[in-house]
Amino acid sequence: YNGATLLGSSALNGLFQASVTSSSLAAGAYSITASYAGNSSHANSVSTALSQVISLLGYQTWASSGTQGLTAGVNDTPLADPDGDGIANLMEFVLGGTPMLSSQTILPKLAKSSENWLFEYNRSDLSVSPAITQVVEYGSDLTGWTRVIIPVTSANIVTITPGSPSDRVTVTIPNLGNQLFVRLKVSQ
Repeated sequence: YNGATLLGSSALNGLFQASVTSSSLAAGAYSITASYAGNSSHANSVSTALSQVISLLGYQTWASSGTQGLTAGVNDTPLADPDGDGIANLMEFVLGGTPMLSSQTILPKLAKSSENWLFEYNRSDLSVSPAITQVVEYGSDLTGWTRVIIPVTSANIVTITPGSPSDRVTVTIPNLGNQLFVRLKVSQ
């Protein structure tokens, strides 16, 4: 099941296992469960939900797309910065940038409210976990960092506002004083 929607069914094999394959799910986040109806010898049961993200395009597909203007083996690596704007290709992919157009408008923003700091950025729908791991680190100095792994959906101090082709990510950081250091780290 995807939530309450049946994806398929299968009989148990000799090892009491079943499998279902589905091609009906589009890119996005899903909650998948397995259900056993039971029989005269065994009670019915439902598995714990599995959070599954389907990402149809990963970094390599994005980088090799002609619309990005990158050249294979020349400037298409994740750490390359062909437009010289200080934003590596992998970060351009996550933030929805254009690797051949110098612009820093996609960079995350930090704002202070009376009670908290808000660290916000737009995250490409194609870069959600497990395709790309995103971690926000913050601290009042450059020696100690608190790590926040960015989830697929809102959790704890992270609010994800769904959108297309990108989600808005907001990390609410407790007020640690007048200065705060924050960084976004991404990896494949």
